[in-house]
Amino acid sequence: MPIRLFIEPGSRRIEVERGARLAHALERAGVEFAYPCAASQICGQCRVQFEKGAPPPTPEETGLLSYAEIASGTRLACCTVLTQDARVRLPVSEILPTEHILNRGVKSDILVDPEVRKYRCVLPPSTLAEPVSDWRRVIHSLPEKVRAEARPTLDVLRKLPDSVACSHARNEPVTLTMRLNRVIEVECGDHTAEHAGVAVDLGTTTIAAALVDMNTGAELAVAGCRNPQRDFGADLISRIHAVQTDPQNLDALHSRAIEAISGLIAGMCRERSIAPETICAMSLAGNTVMSHLFLRIDPRGLGQAPFAGVLRAGVRLEGRDLGLPIHPHAPVYVLPCMGGFVGGDIVAGILMTKLEQQPGISVLVDIGTNGEVVVAREGKLHTTSSAAGPAFEGGKIACGMIARDGAINAVRFDGTDFQFSTLGGAPPLGLCGSGLIEAFARGLATGMIQMNGRMIQPGATATLPPALAARLRTDGEHGLRIVLTQAEGGVGESGAARNGGGANSMGSMRSTGSTGSMGSIGSIRSTESIGGAVETWISQADLREFQLSKGAIQAAIAMILREEKVELDQIDRFLVAGAFGNNLNTEDAIALGILPDLPRERIFFIGNSSLEGARCVLLNRYERQRAERIAAEARLVELASRPEFQERFAMSMMLAPASLADQ
Repeated sequence: MPIRLFIEPGSRRIEVERGARLAHALERAGVEFAYPCAASQICGQCRVQFEKGAPPPTPEETGLLSYAEIASGTRLACCTVLTQDARVRLPVSEILPTEHILNRGVKSDILVDPEVRKYRCVLPPSTLAEPVSDWRRVIHSLPEKVRAEARPTLDVLRKLPDSVACSHARNEPVTLTMRLNRVIEVECGDHTAEHAGVAVDLGTTTIAAALVDMNTGAELAVAGCRNPQRDFGADLISRIHAVQTDPQNLDALHSRAIEAISGLIAGMCRERSIAPETICAMSLAGNTVMSHLFLRIDPRGLGQAPFAGVLRAGVRLEGRDLGLPIHPHAPVYVLPCMGGFVGGDIVAGILMTKLEQQPGISVLVDIGTNGEVVVAREGKLHTTSSAAGPAFEGGKIACGMIARDGAINAVRFDGTDFQFSTLGGAPPLGLCGSGLIEAFARGLATGMIQMNGRMIQPGATATLPPALAARLRTDGEHGLRIVLTQAEGGVGESGAARNGGGANSMGSMRSTGSTGSMGSIGSIRSTESIGGAVETWISQADLREFQLSKGAIQAAIAMILREEKVELDQIDRFLVAGAFGNNLNTEDAIALGILPDLPRERIFFIGNSSLEGARCVLLNRYERQRAERIAAEARLVELASRPEFQERFAMSMMLAPASLADQ
């Protein structure tokens, strides 16, 4: 017998079968909800509040929730089994619609010379005295340099009679769309100005896309969304494990990527009044696992030594091969991978920065769940990766959340107390990536956090301003922590709201720090409030997770520099790519040891280089050849198996600048 479930906020009502899991009921209701551990019932972060009809706790919930939480109606969406009519309230942080997706990078100079072109053709007449086939008339109207090699698809030949008849009736030309020497479309009228393509950055956490004018290279529209594959886990290993556990999950992961990208394409086309099926080319950059899943290729080989995927080379196919809502014969190009977990997104970054063409020594770092490092020295490329984990993007952080309205993105110390700003100026709901870094940096600067990562005890606060001392708490449920905001949206003991700011601008290169963020899979853990502003904090456990992520990145940088016999002071330019890096405060990142302590004018934040690199190969066919060459010639340096890496990793967990001596 069905039972009724009321979902707040929003007062949605659905009927579900008794015994259904809440996670399945929410999916049926169209509620997007983050499960950082792929709903494997181990992280305890998908908390909800039952206002009526709370079911008995499962053994997993008993182990992950406190007695007080269970008594108050808190449950875990991935565990809870519905047994009766119920009303459940979801965390606001999980249902607010406004997200801040980084969909711009530094624009690179690119010569527009695409693989797909449109030609305006004025057809010569066909007479009884000199009958000429429709196809011959069409190709004779093409420029001489492409005429001899032109070959039509069967679809074009079938459409040709109607297009030619329309051309005569209206006294208009026809337009041919050609992919190199292959004619893939014929249209009545002059449609040469309507020539659009799509570039996509398929990231682990987010997806970004750009609609591009293929004639001029101009950006027509941009869009972004969270990667819906997150339900299978916040990191790459979780998604590989999902396929290992059940091979049918490969189809589900593939479908979610295709559906999300299709939605972005449809939205951008609506914005510019373009029919999606007229899009004539697409390029996609993603890490190795994301590329495999996009193509529905089994990624399990990447989950075990020697961590080799099915292929490294770029893949060329057509829109119809993947069911994308673009022209069925539109070429789709997936950028090549460099090996292991260093994927096409890094190749794209090298393309847009022309890293292999730069004089001297350049370093490119992409900071995320999987951190990648590339060292370019006089045209030679050496690369490595390190599993940093999801802490930089809010995963495994008690109050971590995606970069959306209400996320604390900046933390300042005014001499007596902390001040905060949130994205969108909304009440604070948690911390996104940049907010987390700034909170740790402020704690380190004020002495609340020591260099070894330990927080001071509440009884050792004599040197702290009273307002800061009051923020240190310890209890059996959450352990030692620094409370940032109270449940009613207040700050500190005074309760005075100090939430300012809004989302900051994104996409330009900068060589100085700024605040803001992108980033996270995670959810709020709070015993104070589910429906509005919540109490947020950073805990000792959060610090340990951060040290693991930061240590992995710092160790990878140090090890590959040592491998290439490069000292820090020899680096001419240090480029930081990705959403997290784009919103990183430079001084805080250096103080914590995330970035090396270089002269600031040598550090550049280049935004979404993956999307910009995808735009490069979309607009210039020769950039694809360059991408293949980069991927084939780069040397992959495997660090994780080396004993000295573990030693370097342990040293890099200290919260201190990475000095020349450390290298």
